[in-house]
Order: sequence, then C-alpha cells, then structure tokens
Amino acid sequence: MELFLIRHGQTDDNLKGYYTGRRPTGLNAEGNGQIRRTARELARFSIPDVVCSPLKRALQSARLLCDAWGVLGPVPDPDWTEMDFGDVSGLTYDELAKRLPEALQGWADDWFGYTLPGGENGEAMYARVERALHRLLTRPGNGRVAVVTHLGCIRFALSRLLSGGPGRFWDFAVGNGGYAHLRTEGREAELVRLVEEI
Repeated sequence: MELFLIRHGQTDDNLKGYYTGRRPTGLNAEGNGQIRRTARELARFSIPDVVCSPLKRALQSARLLCDAWGVLGPVPDPDWTEMDFGDVSGLTYDELAKRLPEALQGWADDWFGYTLPGGENGEAMYARVERALHRLLTRPGNGRVAVVTHLGCIRFALSRLLSGGPGRFWDFAVGNGGYAHLRTEGREAELVRLVEEI
C-alpha cells in the first residue's frame, strides 16, 4: 500500500500560533493555495481514496483534493481528529504560560501521559491514530490512500509506522499542506518522501 499523510492547509489560528485542537476553524486563502499545490504535486499518483479528519479545516482540504483528483468522497474518520486541547484550545503558548502554568508544567513533564484540563492526553490520541492506521493497513487491496489530518496525528502515525511506537513523535515536522509519502508491506513501512513545506 502507498499512504499519503497530508496536513490540512493553513488557518488563521495557525498564523496566530494558537493551539487549535477541535476549534471549527477553516482554511484561509494561503491554506487553499497550499492544498491546491499539494493536489497538483500528487496528481501523478492517481490516488483513488481520501480519508480525513472530520474537523472543518481537514474536511475542506480533503474536498479540494477530491475535486482536483476527480475522486468521490472524502470519507471522514474521527480517529484522525486533532488532539482535544480542552481549556488550552484557542490559546497561544504565552497565554497558556500565564493562564494555566500548572498545565504547561504538567505537559512539559509528561507530554504523552499528562491530560490537559478538559482535554485528552497523548496516549489517548496515539491509541486513536493506531486504530485508524490498523483499519487502513488491513483493508483489502494494495492501492493508494491519502489521509488528510493534523500535525499531531501525522507525527504519531509516522512514529508508529517507522519505529513501532510513539517515541519518534518529535522527529517529524510537516507544515500546512505538507505530506509524508510511505510504502507499506505487512508490518514494514518505508518513508519515501517527507515534504515539510509546499
């Protein structure tokens, strides 16, 4: 199977440096342009299936890709949803440090296990991404599929596929509209290309 993990296009929240989480923010003009460039770059692969996070920014990005490629869909999968940042959603790092310093410290001490106030932790998010990957990798056929999702989901998916666990989460950077192209066979995965900026 060939898997394309694509980060949604830019939003105004991204520009402002917010922890967006589950906020219903859509693409801005630059985000639309990024996804159109990604669509052109990946058109040669004739990707027949597009799965996406149901959040607005990912769904808009996935629809742009489907329209460009003449593909029906996309198919939303809630397991590809961004982390629930809870009370941290809509804050910048500096605002988080001022308003919820204990949460910031807890998160810094244990980024994987600490549960954000009103949100979820990295362990829960990793479990969701692992389930979503399992469904994709065990489906019939050996074709190509694009997943339009969020940075945290892409980092967890790459870490799981390339190392078998969450430990390489911080090794990967993918900007808005960027993507990772992987080939998988059984339990083996190869990173063909990582495009950080589009």
